[in-house]
Amino acid sequence: MSATGAVRQLSAGLIVGLSSVIYAISYGALLFSGPLAPFVGYGITVALITAIVGALFCWMSEESTFVIGPDSNTTSVMASILAGIGTLGVTGPLALNLAVATIVTTSLVAAGAFYAIGRARLSALVRYIPFSVMAGFLCSTGWLMCSGALNIISGTPLSLAGLQAFLANPVHPEIAFGALVAAMLFALSPRVSNAILIPLMMLVSTIVVNVFLDSGLCASSACSAETWLFAPMGAAQWLPPWRIDLVLWDLDFVFQSLPAMLVVAFVGLLTILISVASLELTYRTEFDLNRMLKVQAFSTAATALFGGFVGVISIGRTTLNKTTGGGAVAGTVAAAMCFATLFGAAQIIAYIPRASLGGLVLYLGLGMLRQWLWEQRRTTSPIEFAQILLILALVANYGFMVGFSAGLLISCVVFVVTYSRVPLADLATNLSLFASSVVRPEHETACLRDHGHKTLLYRLSGYVFFGSASKIETVFRALDDGIEAIVVDFTHVSGVDSSAVSVFQRILRRYHGKAAEFHFVCTPENEASLRSLARDAHTAMQVHFHGTLDHALEVAEDRVIAQWSAPRIR
Repeated sequence: MSATGAVRQLSAGLIVGLSSVIYAISYGALLFSGPLAPFVGYGITVALITAIVGALFCWMSEESTFVIGPDSNTTSVMASILAGIGTLGVTGPLALNLAVATIVTTSLVAAGAFYAIGRARLSALVRYIPFSVMAGFLCSTGWLMCSGALNIISGTPLSLAGLQAFLANPVHPEIAFGALVAAMLFALSPRVSNAILIPLMMLVSTIVVNVFLDSGLCASSACSAETWLFAPMGAAQWLPPWRIDLVLWDLDFVFQSLPAMLVVAFVGLLTILISVASLELTYRTEFDLNRMLKVQAFSTAATALFGGFVGVISIGRTTLNKTTGGGAVAGTVAAAMCFATLFGAAQIIAYIPRASLGGLVLYLGLGMLRQWLWEQRRTTSPIEFAQILLILALVANYGFMVGFSAGLLISCVVFVVTYSRVPLADLATNLSLFASSVVRPEHETACLRDHGHKTLLYRLSGYVFFGSASKIETVFRALDDGIEAIVVDFTHVSGVDSSAVSVFQRILRRYHGKAAEFHFVCTPENEASLRSLARDAHTAMQVHFHGTLDHALEVAEDRVIAQWSAPRIR
């Protein structure tokens, strides 16, 4: 590695490491909140262990810039599980031991789930997620990064509570400085490589803020070190899994929490797969999702051995690592920085301005918003763009799971509506225009020419579901009473669902009592579904099944000739 490359990896590692430490502190505090608040130091240690193992994940991954760490989705679910400890009346060391045991068990359960899905090669299902959902996910990540940036700078995230706090005290020069850092990054990034620009901007802004604070030029509370700099951390507290001391009845809480642990595993699984699939759009490459899940499983299991929590691939920290020119070495530096924080080296953080790190995160978040929201207005349809906006709004207010679930539901509805508009019949004609291969005498041909229009032919294609079948029902409703037979060719149909079968049964019941006959051409694959149409005794006599279209046409022609051809005089 060249000297330039080493400097780039070091600077990227320091930036990613600093970001990982800040996130670990935040998520650790969230994890050990409520009745476990007295043990928040242990929560921060748990999050830092997760960040350390996650930062080293890049050595096992096929993409060296990937960074794993604590995530808001899984952490919030886990925090709700730990909150249940307060209802047991357990306090003191017993509560701490029970919390750590629950965390370790959850990590092992999640590791097993990740490995099972990867081993069964089921992760490819995420590739069926529509582009609009992926774009909405990435756009929402950008929004949450901007919100996290403002929270880092002044504790005022992009939320109603943050807006109310800002309006109550609108004087925040640190926000203006963070916005200036982001603006300078945007202005200089087209001319200077991010690998040089970002660490240089962090260094310059750090020097400027510390010199200004030490100068005494501003004596108001808005210029205090508590406002502009991170608070120094004390030595972290740790309870290793092998020192957990539980009485037998405490284990009952762990076992009762297994369903909730599976929820954590499911949320983590979705977050991992969606994050990797979204990063594929950013990296413009395709990753092996099954291998990624297996490696994630080993990483989670290793984290559990040291008392850590479930970590997932972070889009924000991965983007930060890639943007600053980092890789596996940068991940190692970030892990070392988190490790050093456990042993008191966090005092260095006290010199880093909140606005510097927040401005950098704001720059990255706004960049993602520009790419996945602003630029998408030109390349996506109005419906897809509306989906992206809706997912963004839902994620911003209710979290990723709500936004993702709603996005999938909306995409399914849009797909059904759109697909139902696609013409299902690629051939719609009658016997006077479309004949079988049978060579017939002139008088029979003339009969078919005169009366063949009373026998209709529809050749369907694609997948027949309730939406497309309802279109067919609409067509049949518009037919006059002079129709004698209908030939429907299903040989080009890939499948027929149960709801479509019920629609066709309604059609047959509507023609019950009339002279019209139905001729269905089916394949061995869809024959069982189609034959279920004739289970009703009232319709069984008017439905005929054929293996080929030509045979169905021949039978229909014979019926027309038998009914309308005048007897020949010898």
